[in-house]
Amino acid sequence: MKGARVGYVNRHSQEVIRKTPEPGTNPPRYVYVLRCRRCGHMYDANIMELRSSKCPKCQSAMTGPSNRSEPQNQLRSGLSVDLYKKFLDPS
Repeated sequence: MKGARVGYVNRHSQEVIRKTPEPGTNPPRYVYVLRCRRCGHMYDANIMELRSSKCPKCQSAMTGPSNRSEPQNQLRSGLSVDLYKKFLDPS
């Protein structure tokens, strides 16, 4: 997919930062890390969401780990909280 390359920026100013080794919700596709160019928020997205993703923090999008109801130790993409910290947490 063309939008999956690192550095791609969609029409909502969301930039692809990196691909993780974690499978997405539609294997064999993977989860990607995106960063909002407006506020700097980083979040995960499946490859099919890259072109249309909006920032869950400043663009009121219903994407990203914090906006979906999942078990406490698992994010919407299937990443565990530990893997989230490893791949997405900027700290």
